[in-house]
Amino acid sequence: MDIAWCIFVILVGLAAGVAGGFLGICGCVIMFPILTLVLRYPIDIAVGTNVTAAIFTAVSGTIAHVRLRNVRFDVALPVLVSGVIGAVLGSLLFNVVRAYGWLLYILASSMFLYIVARLTLDVLGVARQRQVPASSLTLRVLVGLLAGIVTGLLGFGGGYVMVPSFFYLLGLPSSIAVGTSLTSYTAMLVTSSVFKLTEHSANVATALLLGAGTATGAQIGARLVNITPARILKLVFALVLLYVAVSLLYKGLNLIHVM
Repeated sequence: MDIAWCIFVILVGLAAGVAGGFLGICGCVIMFPILTLVLRYPIDIAVGTNVTAAIFTAVSGTIAHVRLRNVRFDVALPVLVSGVIGAVLGSLLFNVVRAYGWLLYILASSMFLYIVARLTLDVLGVARQRQVPASSLTLRVLVGLLAGIVTGLLGFGGGYVMVPSFFYLLGLPSSIAVGTSLTSYTAMLVTSSVFKLTEHSANVATALLLGAGTATGAQIGARLVNITPARILKLVFALVLLYVAVSLLYKGLNLIHVM
């Protein structure tokens, strides 16, 4: 582990942290493809390393958003509780699926395609925010449960379940949706990480280096939420993540072929 490699990983974490604080996704969607496609970690190790490193982003971003008063705790609490239950279920499912690397690649590709579609809809303005905010406790619990399962299984994606749900279904302003998402997400990430570390499915050194960068980047990203127009950034992310989705799908299909 040389100095140049360490600096590179920290810079990746920094970029991921800025994106995570800005978009409410913990930067996982940047770290995951770097770990799998650039650093070439086995996908199960990438999942665990990613989710462990994302804890730093979530904690740092949460602190920033709380200070900015971007968190609705009445929404965050039920989502957090159900999200932890979902993270346990997703982590148990991960322990079964990890033996089938090709399936993890295809599932990850599918999640990236969903994120691309979500970003594209946001940019085009096709989806409309709910005019009358929903206050259903059941809806909040279901959103948290789904986000937790996705996080436990793939190590990323939970934020992109929560943020659109908070914005379009619950009617929260975008900055509040992002801040509330990160606050809820922290417990899901910790739960998922504990499972991955117990199963030796994470590179702790890499996770710590990524975390060092994300903790700083998340503070920057959180402040961009209120002052930066998001449409151009979302469009760029959509194009990059489309490439990631195709690359992961290609790797997964190749693994099926060689079986």
